[in-house]
Amino acid sequence: MNNRVKKAPMDEPVRIAVYDDSGSRVDVPSEENDGESIVWIDPSDASYSIPFVIRMDSKNIEGMSDIQYIVETSPFGGIVSSESKPTSGGPSLESPVSSFVGASVGGGILCNGNRAHARGKSSHIKYEFTTTNMTQEIFAGWSEYHGPVTLTPRILFKIKDNYESDGEL
Repeated sequence: MNNRVKKAPMDEPVRIAVYDDSGSRVDVPSEENDGESIVWIDPSDASYSIPFVIRMDSKNIEGMSDIQYIVETSPFGGIVSSESKPTSGGPSLESPVSSFVGASVGGGILCNGNRAHARGKSSHIKYEFTTTNMTQEIFAGWSEYHGPVTLTPRILFKIKDNYESDGEL
């Protein structure tokens, strides 16, 4: 695979999809109509770690016979403490941020949970979203056989700003 990485095309990009524990798809198109999607997090869940399942969007991969992909999360690695003393030339971390925690057969976790990979149309990756006050994102690079890697549009995880006490927006 000595090809250049290609940006996500504006027309009909291959996408990743986010599902909750019950199997319901939870990502929605961004209001900016920029190809990105958003997963809205309820503020009442703000002190919890929320599990999600990441898959390739089945609508976009129907005609493909072999697909492999790698997903990355950002920001990653924890919250940097300004008072901590670096031990290996960099700041130490105080608390974990979202990471990948599992994958279907043939896949795996890379870079201490910062990335994960999977292969096949029915494959999946498990993502543990640890709520913070910051927006977090995931995106993927995918390839069919040994073709060029193409990026997917980003999916942002955001805490709802205008949440009311009765739970409605």
